[in-house]
Amino acid sequence: MSVLLKQFYGNHPLVVLWFFLNFSFSILGVQTGPGLVLHGLGFLFLIMLNLKTGWGVLKRIKPVIYFFPILIIFYVGFSLLFSNSSLEIIFKEVGFGFIRLVLIIGIMALYYENTVQQNLLSVFRSIWMRFNLT
Repeated sequence: MSVLLKQFYGNHPLVVLWFFLNFSFSILGVQTGPGLVLHGLGFLFLIMLNLKTGWGVLKRIKPVIYFFPILIIFYVGFSLLFSNSSLEIIFKEVGFGFIRLVLIIGIMALYYENTVQQNLLSVFRSIWMRFNLT
């Protein structure tokens, strides 16, 4: 993990996990285009802090981008069959859903790329101890 990323959100693996999960969940709550743009800029800022893992994140997003047209066909087909929504509304929902999905996968891929395997074990151990799961 780069020094800039450590300065940005700390060293403890549980804090880093909390940061990335909250960032991912905040994307789900955004209902407007400018909000998604701000989250996208935040994601790009995190990638710019550590360009080495940025390529690994892009490799993890690529299969979703390849698979997404198939999902669009199914979603549009079922939406036309089972809802009264217009094509404009359906494609707007598809666009927002695609951006959200790519951002969430990208953010969690960035977390996974930046986290050493030992830190993942520390996260689970910290959660285990925090909630007294014995």
